[in-house]
Amino acid sequence: MSLRFGILGLLRYGKMTGYEINKYFKESIGYFWNAQQSQIYRELAALEKEAMVESELIYQTVKPNKKLYGINEYGREQFQKWLDDEKGIDGFFKNRNVVLLKLFFSASLPHENVIKMLERFKKKCELEVKEVAEHTSDLSSYEALVENKDESLFWKMTAMYGLMSHKCFIQWAQNCIDILKKKEEEGYNDQ
Repeated sequence: MSLRFGILGLLRYGKMTGYEINKYFKESIGYFWNAQQSQIYRELAALEKEAMVESELIYQTVKPNKKLYGINEYGREQFQKWLDDEKGIDGFFKNRNVVLLKLFFSASLPHENVIKMLERFKKKCELEVKEVAEHTSDLSSYEALVENKDESLFWKMTAMYGLMSHKCFIQWAQNCIDILKKKEEEGYNDQ
């Protein structure tokens, strides 16, 4: 349900094609909200059907025609209601984490296998930290797209969350690896 508001939020900055929305999604909010291109196009169709966005077909001679989407007044009202709704924050604490689910049930595995899983997770988090830092180090090209220059202040806050949470995940994974390695040294793993 929140994907639609991510799309509406991006469209507040200006009209975009589905391709552009997908690109900006990945470059700006993709590190904390994942969406596939097909999901974005499905949601755009639903938003248009619900009269929150409007589209126009742009005819091109050299390239294929494209559809340009823009948020309308009703879409802006719905987006603002969503921003003001305090209930949405509750969803943050109801997460699904496959790494934690697997780890919870990993007593039947050799510690070596669990360590490998945690090391892969840690490496992925390190790559995410690098990616977020690269995407958010210079926001000037995005700042040029918006009228309200305070927007980038809030973009930087979400980037800070991404960096700090992934650094925390890295430390947590390393702590778990250290615990398992210590148990291995003690000969605790009977697998």
